[in-house]
Amino acid sequence: ASSTSGPALALEDPSSPQSQAFAWIYNQRHKNLSDEILVQRWVLASFYFGTNGDNWAVKDGWLTSLSECSWHGVSCINGAVSKLELEQNRLTGFLVPEIALLNKNLYVISLGNDYDAPDDEKN
Repeated sequence: ASSTSGPALALEDPSSPQSQAFAWIYNQRHKNLSDEILVQRWVLASFYFGTNGDNWAVKDGWLTSLSECSWHGVSCINGAVSKLELEQNRLTGFLVPEIALLNKNLYVISLGNDYDAPDDEKN
């Protein structure tokens, strides 16, 4: 007999970042988006919820109908996320494992979280 664990279990927990991201995707009723873009948006939304995005210093565009490529700190090449640059943005929480699903095109993750550090200690 197999047991449920990992991502499936995270989706069953309504408080998990993955489940919150799924609910956001579902409730947005995104139309005419490819499966790849829907997965990309779900991964980024999971990241947002996992790092307490509601408390970020800057979150322009995040969790809106705008292309995720226009969200603050997100850069894309041909519609695929290539960079996440959110240093000094008050991220707390944890990096969701689903970020690995962006591995084909993601080559920069910069999350230095020294927003409140003295200037001489910032990275």
